[in-house]
Amino acid sequence: MTRVRSEQEAKSDKAKVRVNQDLVLRFYRELATMLGSGVPLAQTIDSLAEFSEDLRMREVLYDIHHMISSGRTLSNALSFYPKTFSVVGVSMVKLGESTGRMVESLTKLSVWMQRDQEVRKKVQAALIYPAFSLGLTVLMTLGLFLFVIPGFLDMLVQMGADIPPTTRFLVLVTDFLTSPVGWTVLLLSVAFVYYSFKAILETQSSCSHCCTKFPSSVPHCWQPLWLDMRRPPKRCSVVE
Repeated sequence: MTRVRSEQEAKSDKAKVRVNQDLVLRFYRELATMLGSGVPLAQTIDSLAEFSEDLRMREVLYDIHHMISSGRTLSNALSFYPKTFSVVGVSMVKLGESTGRMVESLTKLSVWMQRDQEVRKKVQAALIYPAFSLGLTVLMTLGLFLFVIPGFLDMLVQMGADIPPTTRFLVLVTDFLTSPVGWTVLLLSVAFVYYSFKAILETQSSCSHCCTKFPSSVPHCWQPLWLDMRRPPKRCSVVE
């Protein structure tokens, strides 16, 4: 019972590990190159771990090497780190294992990841200015409601002027924002927007969520690649 619990805790800890995707892309490229040169899989993983400059990536690769040496497949070992190796990546590796065309599968995966990262970086760069403008607008609006409008309303009350409905609505909004409940709602809203925006940026490609089982549930966007991979392998295959 204790052993099972420790294994579950270890698997949970692995699931929390996150490595920069640039390093993952580099890993796939170097893995394809070394496998294409005829280097055995376990030796390839060990060499990549030894020469990795990133400490976290090195620990992940050493653990993957240990799991492969224990009899697990590469795709199964990668699946223990879902925040580092995407579902698409694990599925493509599994595709290469099942067809004997690992090098080609990894090469096409590297090309896809490169394009995906380029698009992602362009989108993030394009969103910087709108996000800055939106944040500045929100701050100016809050400053207007918290500092300018209350003084203006006090002046109207002292003058005994008749307050129109729109101004009364502004009074209600100002009272709400200056109350503890208003601040709580405002902070929760800001936190919700921030984490939602962060989750959208970190979400993988739209096809990755439907690729949980393989090959029966290969996403439609990968069907041509799957059909191509099902062809008989060439004489040169990966030595694992």
